[in-house]
Amino acid sequence: MSDPKTAAIPVVDCGEPLLDVRTEEPFPLDARRRDDPGAYAHLHVSPPEIAPHSTGAAVGLTLVDADGRELDMGTPVNANPEESDGACYSVADGISGRARAHRRLLSDALIAAGLVNYPTEWWHWSYGDRYRALATGAGHALYGPRELDA
Repeated sequence: MSDPKTAAIPVVDCGEPLLDVRTEEPFPLDARRRDDPGAYAHLHVSPPEIAPHSTGAAVGLTLVDADGRELDMGTPVNANPEESDGACYSVADGISGRARAHRRLLSDALIAAGLVNYPTEWWHWSYGDRYRALATGAGHALYGPRELDA
């Protein structure tokens, strides 16, 4: 993400309103099952200096079953290459067929929705950030860091 080619891509304001996820509920709880493990996902927001997550342009995703248990994806979310022996890479050797099938299911759904994967992290998906713009040949990104008025 710190590649100069990625950093050089301009961000063009898409006109969507900003929401401070530190203080506001991005999705009303009444819109979800109260026992939904994803209902508190907004509590795990990257700090502003770790864009593109804080801009809304990237998310970390995994799959869960109907009971909210995470499916086998080969590594936990946020595993690093050292602790996972490289299994955190999107296309990694040494993961089970079941984990590979789960990654394929996640990947197929998100690619169809227009997201792109950051290949060193199977869980990292982008839409509208500089990385996606570079990967897809778009002339600009839709989302990026912004200084808030005091």
